[in-house]
Amino acid sequence: MGSRSRRWLGCGYAMIGPASSSVRIEDIFKHALTQQVAYDSLLIERRKLLHERAGAALESMFAEQLDDHLRELARHYSRSDNVAKAVEYLGRAGQQALQRSVHTDAINSLIVAIDLLQRLPDDPERIQRELLLQLVLGSAFIAVKGYAAPETERAFTRARELCERTGDPPELFSALWGLWLMHLLRGDLRTAYELAERLLWRAQSSHDPGLLMYAQSALGSTSYWMGELLPARKHVEGAIPLYDRERHRLLTFRYGGAHAGTTCLLLAAATLWRLGYPDQALKREDEALAFAR
Repeated sequence: MGSRSRRWLGCGYAMIGPASSSVRIEDIFKHALTQQVAYDSLLIERRKLLHERAGAALESMFAEQLDDHLRELARHYSRSDNVAKAVEYLGRAGQQALQRSVHTDAINSLIVAIDLLQRLPDDPERIQRELLLQLVLGSAFIAVKGYAAPETERAFTRARELCERTGDPPELFSALWGLWLMHLLRGDLRTAYELAERLLWRAQSSHDPGLLMYAQSALGSTSYWMGELLPARKHVEGAIPLYDRERHRLLTFRYGGAHAGTTCLLLAAATLWRLGYPDQALKREDEALAFAR
């Protein structure tokens, strides 16, 4: 931090201005109430400035380990006037919390990020940033509220609306997937099947094996619950060989916690059982257990 002095204000070390190169002042207030009194004594604009400086100091000090300090960075910038930085770190903290299965923290961070985002100009960049946040929020709501919850529906519906405003972005597949899953779990099979067909069309157009795997899985699941066992088997068996453990592992977080490898194998087992092939069904079930382990 060079020749600047630091003061602990209960919100991190904050740069407070030039000081003599031979003087370094640190006021360490160990009692929480004392910290709060010191913090409250500052003017609001001064607090915002100190929070932004603290965030900048953290970025400088931990440039190579920012992922270890996302919550601190999000907290400081969200209390400053630097809205763009606040949204960035709140979003990254939310994504990290989701991957660590701290779903309530993820939801809190993402909601604050989306609220702050409305203070930025309504341009394509803001739309894209909100779209990504809504998709992560939808996945977090699945874990906390359930696949068919109103909060889940709002997040993925908003994501779909944002996709329509930007044309035909790659993120539309994720938005459609969330809506497909919601309608499937609500028992609205006709709408779910229509969405699954759109997923397959987009996956085939993209030539992406991962997307094709999820689209085939969606059509297989919907066909199964509609009682169409032969089409279900065809789609699910087509999805299984597309799964790659290393390439597709992180897709689990993007698609509502659904581990495609295990899900497809279990669905294949259930379909084969009902079609009258118990030995083949048992083999697929054993494979699913191996994947899960």
